[in-house]
This record gives sequence, C-alpha cells and structure tokens, in this order.
Amino acid sequence: KSWQKGFTDGPSAHHAGSAPVGPGDLPAALRFAFHKVSEDFCATGSTDGTTAVVSVIVGDTLHVASVGDSRAVLCRSGVAVGITHDHKPEDDTELARITAVGGLVDFGGLITPGGGNYLKCARSLGDREYKVGPRERHLICAEPDIFTLELTDADEFVVMFSDGTIRGIRRGSGDRTWTLLQTCLGPCRP
Repeated sequence: KSWQKGFTDGPSAHHAGSAPVGPGDLPAALRFAFHKVSEDFCATGSTDGTTAVVSVIVGDTLHVASVGDSRAVLCRSGVAVGITHDHKPEDDTELARITAVGGLVDFGGLITPGGGNYLKCARSLGDREYKVGPRERHLICAEPDIFTLELTDADEFVVMFSDGTIRGIRRGSGDRTWTLLQTCLGPCRP
C-alpha cells in the first residue's frame, strides 16, 4: 500500500521513525516495510527475531531487500550470480556501526546488552533486546540493503534462501560450495 499510494504527510501519521514514501518509490516502501514489521514484532513482547529477503519485479527491474544472512541468487545465462551479502557483526561496516552505539562483538557474534547471549547477524527483524531506544542506537538494526537490477533475456529465475541455509556459499569461483550451487542450478531450469 505504501508503495502504490505513498504517503507524504510525515512519519507520525504512519509509523514512528519512518520517512515519508512517495508514490511508486519501491525502495523507500521496502525500507518502511522492514522497519514496520520489525517494530511491530518487537511490540508483541517476543524476544525472537529473523533475517529476511524479499524480491519484487516491476517491469524489467528486480528489486531485492535483505537483512541478516538470508540470500538471493539470480540465475543468469546458466550461472548463479549472488545479489545480496550477509550482514555479519565482524564485517568492517557493521562492526563500526555496532561499536559506535556501545555494542560488543566477540567470537564473530554480537553480545546481548545483558551478556547472556550473542547473535551472528548484525541486522534482523525482531530481536527486541538488541533494539533499545531510537533506531540509530539499535545494536542490531532492521535497515535493509536494497539492490536494483535491470533484468535481461539471460535472466531465468531468482532463488531466495532463508537465514543460514546456504551458510558458507560465497561469491567467487574458488569456493567449492558456490561451484556446487552453480552446478546444481546450471543449466538453470526451474
């Protein structure tokens, strides 16, 4: 609804902390949706969380939004092409963001404020114990990365994987698992 109709009357009328979304602005609508789902889930009182990947095709354009370690892979000319990347706490960008708000990363995981647990993802929906105060202070954020690709006749389908189901698959021909995925998908027939 926010993508089709948009809203320009400010965040207070829709959801706290969300910027206005103009009609047809799919990336902004996806960001809004990820934050709204995360905040509404946290409001239930549950401490659980999840990673997410969403894809939308409009005309010849593929839009993909992701948080955490759920992934999207495009089959292009019979070859698996990674679209998303994992949000790991030890990555330079995520580590800088986490430590800037007072978080601690140890053994590749983000330690909870109480020190009783840690997560191996830097972004998620839910996980309310890591989301105290305003969004810009959250240890684990719900801000999705948005990827936009123009599709061609060489593109056959997109595969989306749930959090961690293809852990270890990396972009690049040197990784055996990635090569195996390419072999399984090629000649990429659904």
